[in-house]
Amino acid sequence: AGGVVDKQVRIGDLEKCISDKEARIADMEANSATVLADKEAKIAALEQCVAQLEDNVADKNVTVGEKEANVTALQDSLAEKVATVANKDATIAEKKAEIDALKKSVVEKHEQLGELDAIIAALNAAVADKDA
Repeated sequence: AGGVVDKQVRIGDLEKCISDKEARIADMEANSATVLADKEAKIAALEQCVAQLEDNVADKNVTVGEKEANVTALQDSLAEKVATVANKDATIAEKKAEIDALKKSVVEKHEQLGELDAIIAALNAAVADKDA
């Protein structure tokens, strides 16, 4: 009977582990969604800034040299923004990989639980036979 209790305690530990991993997966999914939303908001804000800069250039009667300097600055800024977006995409891909690994771990834990359930059933049957 002590073995059955130990197995039940082990199942309880595994169930808590699975619950903790599922909570961690949910947190990672929420974080990924937040990162995506932040990225989209930043892109919209940056597009607005670029549009505003383009309007300012069009409205001002500046020399060709000043216009070239503004275009170069905008290109540099855009390149920085593209690099920032690429970094966000890489971060999202890493988070998705972590989530996939956690999901796989949860599946493995479920399989282990199934095996433990079978062992407990066999032990319970043996105890029942012994008592009979």
